[in-house]
Amino acid sequence: MIFRRSTLFILGLAAAAVPSQASLSFNNGDQSAGTLNGAIANWNSASGLNYLASDITFTGSLGGTPATYKDASTNLVFEGFNPSGSQGNVVNGTQNSLSISGTSLKQSASAGIIEITGFGASVQAFAFEYQPAFTGSDGFCIGVNHASFDESSFCDDSTGVQSSGDIGFVGITSTTPITSVWIGPSFDQLQTFQINNFDSPVGERSTLLLFGSGLILIGLLGRIRPGAARS
Repeated sequence: MIFRRSTLFILGLAAAAVPSQASLSFNNGDQSAGTLNGAIANWNSASGLNYLASDITFTGSLGGTPATYKDASTNLVFEGFNPSGSQGNVVNGTQNSLSISGTSLKQSASAGIIEITGFGASVQAFAFEYQPAFTGSDGFCIGVNHASFDESSFCDDSTGVQSSGDIGFVGITSTTPITSVWIGPSFDQLQTFQINNFDSPVGERSTLLLFGSGLILIGLLGRIRPGAARS
């Protein structure tokens, strides 16, 4: 009986560690609009983190086939996809459009798409600065924790800058752990863009909570007398 109650207690903690529904909060800023620093400050306050432009820059090299970029400090993986469709609005499966430009990661395909994976078990925030090269007039979509990218179905937020080459900022916080991020075109946008830096913590709080709960269960079981366990 004690074992059964302890098991239910652990399962309850596990459910609490993984909320069922995500709620996203976005902070977007634009260099030319004069809101870049304000968006960064808002995101720092909302996330409890300190955004630094030098947190993750792309100083390594692409590897693998198809080419991907993996950040050694965080294990984040960036994959570039060529688009498919009249608006370039879905992934076509071809992953060969990424390159390193200075310390930035460049998506060189027109209306190209980037997927970011490899987040820590309990990471619930990320931010980055970007520079687009417009051939249209709109921005791009960001989708969080979706199986794929489709601007008509999986666009959680749209953002952009006023002029080609300006710096934009996006900071996002989530009520549930982040597993994947998609960045792609929106509304007939055919731009190329580059990510200048990317900031995301390495979080393991949910894992630690479950590990600690397991230790509690072991301690409780150790106190159960053999006779009580048989009851």
